[in-house]
Amino acid sequence: MDFCYIDHTLCLESIGTPENHRFLLFLFLLNEEPFRSTLSRQLYGGDITGSVSLSSDVLDLARSQFGNLDDRNQRQTRASNFTESFGSSGDYLLSPKAVPVWDELTHSVKIDHASTLMSVLEQSALLLADYTIDQHKKLQYDNWGKDFVATFCNAINSKRKFIDQSFMSSKFSPPIAQPSPPTTVQFSGFNLSPIITLPPLDPGQQQPSLDRSRLRLGYYVFTTFGQLLGQTDSQTIVNSHVIGASVDDATRSLSLPDNEPATFTFYHLVKNGVSNPRCVYWDLDQKMWNTNGCRMISTNGEATQCACNHLTSFAILMDVSGKVSQYAGTAAAALDVVSIIGCALSVVCLAVSLFVFTFFKSLYNVRNTIHRNLCLSLMIAELVFMIGIDRTENAIGCSVVALLLHYFFLVAFCWMLLEGYQLYLMLIQVFESDKTRLLLYYKFSYGFPAVIVAVSAGVTWHNYGTDRYCWIDTSSSTLWAFVGPVIGIILANIVFLAIALKVVLSVKSRDRNDRDRILGWLKGSATLLCLLGVTWVFGFLTAVSGIGGMVFAWIFTILNCTQGVFILVLHVLMNSKVRSTVVRWLRGGVCCLPDKTNANTNRRRNAYILNYLFLGFLGFNAELWSNNFQNKGDAKAATEACFSS
Repeated sequence: MDFCYIDHTLCLESIGTPENHRFLLFLFLLNEEPFRSTLSRQLYGGDITGSVSLSSDVLDLARSQFGNLDDRNQRQTRASNFTESFGSSGDYLLSPKAVPVWDELTHSVKIDHASTLMSVLEQSALLLADYTIDQHKKLQYDNWGKDFVATFCNAINSKRKFIDQSFMSSKFSPPIAQPSPPTTVQFSGFNLSPIITLPPLDPGQQQPSLDRSRLRLGYYVFTTFGQLLGQTDSQTIVNSHVIGASVDDATRSLSLPDNEPATFTFYHLVKNGVSNPRCVYWDLDQKMWNTNGCRMISTNGEATQCACNHLTSFAILMDVSGKVSQYAGTAAAALDVVSIIGCALSVVCLAVSLFVFTFFKSLYNVRNTIHRNLCLSLMIAELVFMIGIDRTENAIGCSVVALLLHYFFLVAFCWMLLEGYQLYLMLIQVFESDKTRLLLYYKFSYGFPAVIVAVSAGVTWHNYGTDRYCWIDTSSSTLWAFVGPVIGIILANIVFLAIALKVVLSVKSRDRNDRDRILGWLKGSATLLCLLGVTWVFGFLTAVSGIGGMVFAWIFTILNCTQGVFILVLHVLMNSKVRSTVVRWLRGGVCCLPDKTNANTNRRRNAYILNYLFLGFLGFNAELWSNNFQNKGDAKAATEACFSS
């Protein structure tokens, strides 16, 4: 098959079969918009494999014809036209419209042809450098870009000047001034483009080439090859654009000294649901990603920095933790703002509820003690969440935050379980349960979660905290140390509340006022249980990919942030006894003001008041206080004056 040039373009003298004719037209006329739109409706897997197979031969033929041209300007013009057209053809093969066609191929065929296409496009970056008098040129398409630098060896390394004198008599006469090649390259036209930094190169590191007095550096970036050259394992993805560099020969990997490696900064394409970054290069021989000669320097949630002792095409692989989140950017920022504002509002409401249940003596009972501890545990969990959920810089600190969140959320669910259990006891017992039962409540609510968290952290400490958030790794089985108890508690609470509801509706002898009061409690407890349970159901559903995951994330964030508001409304504002107590206190003004006539008595009285508050916070009632301080009549009277209306 022979080629010629008409108007600086490559043409056919022997077109061969119609199939080859179509492939060659595809390669060299694809930059024409009418042909591009026509072919886009007819592209099949065979078009891709045929085009890629011919592209290497076309590149070799073009290189041969350019070398036979004596006119330097003509050679440069034709080389420039060819590489631009060739690059445009390759760009269309890498377009999003072509990706589904690639997916129609078998995995092995797709990998083989994608690898070949990447190689010939890399070679095209150096082809222009071979036949041009330009020292620097950059071409960027929609889905890939290339940049070449041609320089003389004496401009590369000031310590080792080298000029091949035979070059001066050759037809490739150099310009007088030659700039040094850039050591750092980034393709700014591509979002999240990696950055490559090369060490100084000397002539001894050249590959065999047409001219050993000129060093040709080719840089390239690809935005689509990560999808085409992805792993068969769905748990691993190429999480960056592919970037690379070649010196003189794109088909060979140039080795670099270990103490002067090439460094790369890769920006993560997916920031949520991924972990364990690895620096890799594409092995053309093995047709797979390889880590040999590459190491990771640093990483965070946004980018990973790598160093490699050779030059070829590089990227990063990352493991998928559960499901890759599809929302980022504005959606993620909006979620962060809503989460912070909502959590702050929830903490304020929980603090108000905690104050009410602690400050007023007339409200001291077992059920309100449960409410008090529920408020406390949720408030601590919300504060830890706001302060530490994204503090991933320190691995140990992040793990501690995850452990605290695990513990205090379990504590909150345990107190919710005791809420239902206490209502059940109030219905089946004539008198309210003995206050000594509170000790068992405390042991269960704070001890049971402590055992679960201690065992879980002791066995799988590494699953507490990830590189994206300070919570249990949702892709690990450790999450069941939270999910399992939560499911069990919710089911048990449903049973207790159902039994309590059945009893209160069936016992006709019960006083109607008590019946209505307990029914109100049941409604409040059931509402709060549903809120907590449904909140975490949506929390688990946020792992769903796509738009569904985004919707579930918004629902979870809103519900989680309104728990404190619901507790304040259900157990304070809608509770007639609590509401009337607070109203009487507000009408009476601040009590227990100091008596100037007896400062010593006031000091003793205030000390006993503080003791009373402390004991009351732990759940003990006025009877326990009076048993311990029965000889302190003045203090008790002062306390009663303070807390009674």
